[in-house]
Amino acid sequence: MSDRVTYWAIHELLTRLGFTWQKRDVERVIQPPKPKTCVVYRHASSGTTLSLPAKDDRPALAADVLSVRTHLVHRGLLDEDKFEEFVKEYSFASQT
Repeated sequence: MSDRVTYWAIHELLTRLGFTWQKRDVERVIQPPKPKTCVVYRHASSGTTLSLPAKDDRPALAADVLSVRTHLVHRGLLDEDKFEEFVKEYSFASQT
């Protein structure tokens, strides 16, 4: 699942569901010491906050896809079937 969906596709899904977002630099404790940029998504009415790497068109890590799915399903923002449809629609396999 993770190598098929990009961070940009997740961004599009979250904004369609009413999330607002803001890019932020996060200080790293380990090397390299340069800040890492992430995107913080907030859904005001459900109180959901998600933080994802700002990697745009790169494939999303499995842990990030699972985290997004878990939060959306458990907060009642999207059911599991709709999330699976999203993954199929935005997968690299469907674009080739």
